[in-house]
Amino acid sequence: MNGEIHELCSIFPEMPDREINDLAKDIAQVGLIDPVVTYEGKILDGRNRYRACLMVGVPPRREEWSGQAGSPLRFVVSRNLTRRNLTTEQRAAIAVEIKDRINEEYRARSIANLKYSGEDAKDRVTNNCNSIEGSGRRANAQKEAAAMMQVNHAYVSEADRIRDASPAVFDSLKAAELTVPEAKRLIADPEKLAAVNERRARPSDFIEKRSRRPADLTMQALVAAASKAADNLYRRFGSSDDVAVCEAAHDVRQAILDAVAARRG
Repeated sequence: MNGEIHELCSIFPEMPDREINDLAKDIAQVGLIDPVVTYEGKILDGRNRYRACLMVGVPPRREEWSGQAGSPLRFVVSRNLTRRNLTTEQRAAIAVEIKDRINEEYRARSIANLKYSGEDAKDRVTNNCNSIEGSGRRANAQKEAAAMMQVNHAYVSEADRIRDASPAVFDSLKAAELTVPEAKRLIADPEKLAAVNERRARPSDFIEKRSRRPADLTMQALVAAASKAADNLYRRFGSSDDVAVCEAAHDVRQAILDAVAARRG
């Protein structure tokens, strides 16, 4: 398993670090109970379990998705909805992304079913999607997504408008950092909204910081600084959506801690 995350898996947010740590402790004690489910060579369900396994050195067991729930999208929703402690805002934000996937499924089926070929089929489907009939299908997709996430479809509409106004604010909504009323007030304030968008677009200061030359340090202070750097590295990159980055952060952190332990010894 290469650890690459399927795009459908990323619809749901990762567990907080505290919950990941608790999961890792449980796996260390009793092993991995639910296998990591893959589809198209990528993790469809179980990225948190996969990451927890890596943290405690337990080989992650895998199985291929075999058609449960009728589609990969519905399988992901069914596996995550009841076992995750999601706020109403998170459910609404996730439903917005599910709605997009449902519309993509409709478009793919329409192209496959039309008795046309090549660009003609795609053009016809595009015209249908832009028509009044297509607008009705989009509304139905939103209601279907809301039903899947067990949230009022009007709330999903609000979240969709928030995403249109500011992807940065939408991300905060999905991360349970804002409520819908708070997000709407933020969007209505041009100065605050500009500040949020600027922070989202600003490059990380990590590159700038790592280029600084450290001051003269005693060996004891250097060892302490290395330990702190290892923890900071893992906090910054250890929860990345890209599991390869997460693995690299874990390996680098462990290498630093091993070197520190050897120096202390």
